[in-house]
Amino acid sequence: MGTQTKGSNYAWAVAIACVAFYAVPLGFAANHAGLFITPVMDEFGWSRTDATLFMTIQPWVAAICTPFAGKLISKYNPRWVLGCAVLVFALANLACAWFTEPWQWHLYGVFYGASAAFWMYIATPTMVNRWFAKNNGSVIGVIGVIVALLIQPWTSQWMDIVSIYICPLGAALAAIMFFVVLPRKEAMEEVNHGAKKPVGKWFEYLGYGFIVLCILALILGVKYGGIG
Repeated sequence: MGTQTKGSNYAWAVAIACVAFYAVPLGFAANHAGLFITPVMDEFGWSRTDATLFMTIQPWVAAICTPFAGKLISKYNPRWVLGCAVLVFALANLACAWFTEPWQWHLYGVFYGASAAFWMYIATPTMVNRWFAKNNGSVIGVIGVIVALLIQPWTSQWMDIVSIYICPLGAALAAIMFFVVLPRKEAMEEVNHGAKKPVGKWFEYLGYGFIVLCILALILGVKYGGIG
């Protein structure tokens, strides 16, 4: 990425590019899948499980690949890393036109998840933190609102999948990375950054409890088809 210029006009160009980076592959290529499930089931005689299992495979693969994606983006040129990830996703989507068996869709879920680990979960926070010295949280929030408005018509088709699988799994993964994987000293430094006084030991116990609740929400959601 070269020099990490912060606060420049070019930084806002990067922020706009992040919106497009979400909107195109996620909004226009990924989230319309729910529109085709019923026609595909009718044409091939598949069960709903056969036709939609790739939607379950995708977040699991993405969760596994996300730590590696973050390391690669930090180590190598993000332009090339993210470009390759989107290319993999694009080629996988192109191949969908010739799919005639459920296992092919399941394999698509693997490629979808592996590539999404880069452009869906890591790209925007990484780029914004590199280019904005201040108000990076606000910038991420603005991007989130814009992306939500762009992709809402498509996400409404399969939000049950998001609420049952992706939300608790993503929350649990983030908490595990912060409270378990990240060294305790570094984690507490981040928590206390900007605080008037350091937080107590209770914060760590709260984090462990949060992990348990997320895993419990995932298990109960899968068992009962949602717990909302």
